[in-house]
Amino acid sequence: MIRIWNRGRYFLVPWMFFFLAGVCFVYFMGKVELHVWLNARQPRMADPVFRILTRLGEGIALAAALFYLFFRSRYAVGYLVTAWLSTVLVIQLLKQTVFSHMRRPAAVFGHSDAIYYVEGVTYRFSHSFPSGHTGDIFSVCFALALLSAKPKAGVLFFMPALLVAYSRVFLSQHFMQDILAGSFTAVVCASVSFWIWHEKSAGFRAYVNRH
Repeated sequence: MIRIWNRGRYFLVPWMFFFLAGVCFVYFMGKVELHVWLNARQPRMADPVFRILTRLGEGIALAAALFYLFFRSRYAVGYLVTAWLSTVLVIQLLKQTVFSHMRRPAAVFGHSDAIYYVEGVTYRFSHSFPSGHTGDIFSVCFALALLSAKPKAGVLFFMPALLVAYSRVFLSQHFMQDILAGSFTAVVCASVSFWIWHEKSAGFRAYVNRH
């Protein structure tokens, strides 16, 4: 785990600040009140930007990362797939079982004027917690940060992960607590996957040591 911290600290530190700040806001304001507060302060000119950004959490970022790693190492590809797939499976399991009752903002607010809905977005109403898009993008970006030869690049990988995650709140597809849980699941799954691959695969260890 020390290796994971050393390689991923520039991603993990800003994520920890984001996660802890988000937890505090949700705890003290409540998820509904916080969503209304954020929604009222979002610049409407950013609507098309976030409509595009959110698509990165639908497998597009994964496909781009796999294409990049395909020409570098099959071990890196295997690790990325493991990190992503374990994240997706855990999130979907939680969505469909323990938290199947959790409703999305569109179901909570309905047609009220409490929040602004972005035009052109198809809204869903159920299975809100955790956020799948957030888990998708965070698993890919954190995995790439751990694979990078330059630990400081972790900051650069964190920024798109944060923006895509927040796009889910911006578009009122999720509450803040949903994206916090999605990011947490991804970080844990990507970390455990890295540890397993590093312990069990000599080829992966060699790749990591070269980078």
